Amino acid sequence: MELKAENEYTVTEELYREGLGQIIKDEYMPSARKLLIVLAVLWAVLAYFTYFRWGAGLILVLTELAVAVFAGVWMMTVTPKKRVTQAWEAVKRSSDGLERHAMFYEDRMEVDPGRLIVNYEDVQKTLETDHMLVVISNEGVGVMLLKDAYKVGDQSIVEALLQEWKR
Repeated sequence: MELKAENEYTVTEELYREGLGQIIKDEYMPSARKLLIVLAVLWAVLAYFTYFRWGAGLILVLTELAVAVFAGVWMMTVTPKKRVTQAWEAVKRSSDGLERHAMFYEDRMEVDPGRLIVNYEDVQKTLETDHMLVVISNEGVGVMLLKDAYKVGDQSIVEALLQEWKR
């Protein structure tokens, strides 16, 4: 099978955060936004009953609002950052090291040859950042590729291969 493209780079914390941050933004944030809407509706209902039905003061309603805002901020910012940090620490401790090598053929890509094979027909989606292309398979495996680290071929060849197999 003919080699179409080859991507090789060293994973740095900055690149890892960029790639995983995009994955979280794409997969976690839509669910978090829905939870935020539910939280806002629950607060509105609680505030209504607290103030109008139970006759509690405005201070209690504002305290409830502060707690809801704190929970929302935590859910939208702190939790994703914590997940990225924990994942980076796990990557640093892995025996695979921080060298990534992806080889692209007509029907598949091999990541760290022999370790992971992803058929293009199993690619669910691709996400793009300033410096990376993140390929996500149906099995939930994410492969981060540095856009300017091709030893053979380039980004356009990889995108064409992925597009050709897209359902």
